Formats: sequence, structure tokens, C-alpha cells
Amino acid sequence: MHLTIGLLALLLAAPAMQSKPNVVGKVDHTADETAIQKLTTDFVDAINKGDFKGAAATYDADGAYFSIDGEKHTGVNDIAESFSHLAGIKVALKVTNIHWVNPDVAVVQGTWQVSGQDVQPPDHGDYMAVIKKVGRGWKYAEVRPW
Repeated sequence: MHLTIGLLALLLAAPAMQSKPNVVGKVDHTADETAIQKLTTDFVDAINKGDFKGAAATYDADGAYFSIDGEKHTGVNDIAESFSHLAGIKVALKVTNIHWVNPDVAVVQGTWQVSGQDVQPPDHGDYMAVIKKVGRGWKYAEVRPW
């Protein structure tokens, strides 16, 4: 009888003895989301002004940009050079989703559209970007349009 009561007590107590995951409340990312929107705006403004070095400056020093053709460009100088073919073309980006990997890394999804006299299809599509906090600001770590 004592064994039965002991086993029953153990079975009833077992769930309470299991470790429980730390439950963290929802984190307010409002300021960071505003900063990411500003990063997007700064990038678009630089491209549309023909300031390709300024556009590349929105990338981390070892950031990567994959062209629509899948060609990888790494580092701000290579990225700036890869944007040079956009001279005279207007770019528009829209952030549609931000997924927080951790407080210093976000995966951003969005849409892109280009317009101008020399634009060839495709003239619009989607993109995904990994953005990371660098110092007090945000930089693109990797961007892939399709």
C-alpha cells in the first residue's frame, strides 16, 4: 500500500518537477523596426541619386548582395560596383515582414520594383535580407532579390 501511494505521489509530482522553459514576454521592437525602415529608405534614396557608394554603405563591411542573376558580391566596394548598372533607374522597396532571430539580427522580407527608360524584365519581385545591429545602427548582412 505504501508503495502504491508513493508511486502515485511520484507520478502526480513528476510534471511539476520537470524544468519549465523560460517564458519571456513579447519584446517591443518598435524602435528597431523604425531603424530598419530608415535603413531601407537610406538605401533607396542613395540608389535613386546614383550614390552607389552610399547605397553600399548600408551593408556591413563583409556583407553580401546576390544579384537577380544569382551573382554574389561581397564587401562594400564590390557591392557598390555591382549597383553601378542601376544608373538612371529608380528603385522602390517595401518591407512586408520582419522576423526577429534575436535582438541583434532580423530577417526582412519585402518587395522591390524598378522603373526607368532602360528597365528590362523582371521589373519587380521579392527580396529577403538578413539585417544585423552594428554598433547603434543596422546594416544589411545579406540581401537576395528574386
